[in-house]
Amino acid sequence: MVFNGTSPTALLAGSTTRIKVGGVGAVSSATTGVLVRVSATTTAGASIVVHPCGSAPPVATTLFAEAGPMAIGVTAVPVAGGEICVTSATSASAKITVIGQIVSSGVGVAAVGPTRVFDSRSSGRLAANQNATVATSALGGSATKAVTATVTVLGPTSEGTLSIGACGGTALKAPFPNAPLSSFSAVVAVGAGGICLSSSVAADVVLDVDGQWRGDASGLMPVRATRVFDSRTAGSPLSATPAPVALTGIDGAPSSISKADLSVTVLGGATGGSVFVWNCAVPQPTAAVGVVAANKRATFSVVAAAPNGTVCMASNQPVDALVDVVAVG
Repeated sequence: MVFNGTSPTALLAGSTTRIKVGGVGAVSSATTGVLVRVSATTTAGASIVVHPCGSAPPVATTLFAEAGPMAIGVTAVPVAGGEICVTSATSASAKITVIGQIVSSGVGVAAVGPTRVFDSRSSGRLAANQNATVATSALGGSATKAVTATVTVLGPTSEGTLSIGACGGTALKAPFPNAPLSSFSAVVAVGAGGICLSSSVAADVVLDVDGQWRGDASGLMPVRATRVFDSRTAGSPLSATPAPVALTGIDGAPSSISKADLSVTVLGGATGGSVFVWNCAVPQPTAAVGVVAANKRATFSVVAAAPNGTVCMASNQPVDALVDVVAVG
């Protein structure tokens, strides 16, 4: 962990906090980019952006935290002078952990198109502390070392904690509220036995995967987060009709883009809804990259193929969405 701000004002409203990552723990002092997990809690709702230091914060959202429950997300960010910066619109407590870094060799990420790999509504509702396993065969085989996934908890009997991670390894502990629906994104390690998950209270859990981190996949280059789509200014919310989103004007990106890591913030509106992001050259998937309840907001990390520099978006209900590009390949 590179930042452990447990105070409610660890991140001050409108202020930028510099965080040293280079040379901390296993992070190389020479790395030019990192992948970080961000968790935050606030009493007033907070839009948080992780960004390179040295310039004003970009108009982008790494993580939107609703007042009350902890929000969890993940993003890529360039490193400058061994540091990254974080800025919050309102005061919040936050923890930031480096879970990956740019190195000369290692794993890259393949955009696989959102795929549902686990749904307890089909296999059987999870009892409290019941363990469930997602086999490696559903995750791309033994070459897959981690996945970018959207995790959705449905109908818990009370507030609780979801544990998810490589079977036999250290699990991510994600608290969730006593609400009909809550959802977050994570990069989840895959072990020889696949992914293991459990809930501290009875609940249904759905796991949708859109990226596989593998040794035979090319990497991503973190960029300064760039907003490429905002349905509020585009004239209408997302709907069932696919909307193309051009990945252009990205600060520091090469001229040709074949895939991207996106931060997608969904504003649930009166109905809530599920949002879909996919390669426009293929049919729309049935698995969502983000799910929000009515009048709630959340941010999701999405790895998407964009062979012509464009991705497609749609939703099952009218919702607004913001799309920020944080890494390209």
